[in-house]
Amino acid sequence: MFKFIRFAAYIFGFYCIVFIPFPFAVFSFNGTVTKVVFGDAITFIFEAIFRSKSNSELSSDSAAMYLLILILFLISLISTALILIFRNKINVWPEAKVLITKALCYYLALQLLKYGFAKIFKGQFYLPEPNILYTSFGALDKDILFWSTMGTSRFYNLYLGFAEVIASLLLLFGRTRTVGLLVSAGIMLNVVVVNFSFDISVKIFSFFLLFISLLLLSPQLRSLWDFLILHKQTSLKKTALNVAYPVFQPLRISLKVFIICMLMTEVVYPFFIQDNYNDDNASRPFLHGAYEVTEGDISGMEPVFNLQIQRFFIHRDGYIIFQYHGGKMKDYRLITDSTNKKFTLTDYNLKQTIINYKLDMAGNPELHYLENGRSFILKSKSLNWRELPALKNCFHWTIEGL
Repeated sequence: MFKFIRFAAYIFGFYCIVFIPFPFAVFSFNGTVTKVVFGDAITFIFEAIFRSKSNSELSSDSAAMYLLILILFLISLISTALILIFRNKINVWPEAKVLITKALCYYLALQLLKYGFAKIFKGQFYLPEPNILYTSFGALDKDILFWSTMGTSRFYNLYLGFAEVIASLLLLFGRTRTVGLLVSAGIMLNVVVVNFSFDISVKIFSFFLLFISLLLLSPQLRSLWDFLILHKQTSLKKTALNVAYPVFQPLRISLKVFIICMLMTEVVYPFFIQDNYNDDNASRPFLHGAYEVTEGDISGMEPVFNLQIQRFFIHRDGYIIFQYHGGKMKDYRLITDSTNKKFTLTDYNLKQTIINYKLDMAGNPELHYLENGRSFILKSKSLNWRELPALKNCFHWTIEGL
């Protein structure tokens, strides 16, 4: 039974790295392959179980993703049974295990590199957007709170990023691989706990990376226990990760160098083409920022100061968000026509609204629009959101300095 479970775990891990869609920059084909192979099956099973139309998007923690994992698990059990039944006639498992184990190791290294460099270049925990900074603490979900807090500290992102990059580099070389797996397991355990504690929607994938770390580390657990806990003299066990194919050594070295170069290309390429190595300082869209409504006219009446809209925000991802008195917010997809000075707003029902704007002497937008047959004019003043306390790089050795 233990042998069956061990075989199934390796095969399941291999199927997952092949078929779990991931937004790769260079190797972006696996999502398409997965949809072609399993898309219809996922839709059929979903509709059969829930008696409703399936959302077949294979995104993180979606129902479709859970079904994909279940399908891969069942196929792994079937594959393992076939291997054990026919292993005496066609014994290819030793060679297959070496390939699968190395594939899992390089995949884990790739993911740690990607997430590590994403933190180093501030591409993962990015600087909080102005609308988040002007939302009250209690109105934010826990995942947004965690993400935003992490985004305020450049140093902590560098610390986490380099930890993941170092763990990844340790995995790539035989002499340091066990240490790399120990570090990786510790990192991924923390990530899993964070994702579950703050309800962050990459629970499946982070748990899978922890699974890979522990699976690859499992052959060494007895030796590590003897050395670290029982203080016995021992040595690490030779595993499939340490097995080298009997090929010409320069060819083997060249192949490894090529694989490492491909991993680094996948990781660095997105930042290279954007020329963005610190997202905190990356260029923002036209009029990006936070604006406070200072004055408003309704159908030519005298200026009034108690309009419903208190602030509005231009988001870097092409949204405009209006904040009303009381804190409620409403967002629209935004297309800016800077030539004709027009905003095109699209709500979630695909209804479009045209807003004309002009800039005052200080460069602040003045919005002109119609609502319920009345014309509105909103004058605004830019808010210096980067000077808010949450974004200041303060450090105090003593409490007296606070």
